[in-house]
Amino acid sequence: MNTLKSSLLFLLGMILIVFSFYRVLESPAPGRYQALESSFRAEGILRFDEKEIVVEIADRSDEIVRGLSGRSGLKKGTGMLFVFDQPGRYGFWMKGMNFPIDMVWIDRDFRVVTVKEGIVPETYPAVFYPEADALMVLELASGDAAGLGIEVGTKMNFLSE
Repeated sequence: MNTLKSSLLFLLGMILIVFSFYRVLESPAPGRYQALESSFRAEGILRFDEKEIVVEIADRSDEIVRGLSGRSGLKKGTGMLFVFDQPGRYGFWMKGMNFPIDMVWIDRDFRVVTVKEGIVPETYPAVFYPEADALMVLELASGDAAGLGIEVGTKMNFLSE
């Protein structure tokens, strides 16, 4: 009976070790994780007035919290689109940001309700809010909002990538 019990415990221990080893191999190395985290993932396009912005979507709470923090910048014509479950007056700050951005709040009808331009990292811990309820927030490289002609009332369309 002791031999059977010892054999089962040994077998369970080996399974646990193999499983743990497998999990370690499957998890990204720290350097690889950082590279993935900072890379841009094109996931959709916002189109308006014959212009387009390629966007990366942040719709999970961890993505929304992280946002563009820690990144070195955004290419012109690209942005991060934060999508919420319901409209609200969502505030954004510049915690962990390394470059200035424009923030554009968009309502459920894809109409721009507020634009804040040239927000620099040094404004942290100030929080920026929209003038009206919004369902989405678009973060762009500083100067892109004006350069693309985005203003309150601009109507956008979303196309999946």
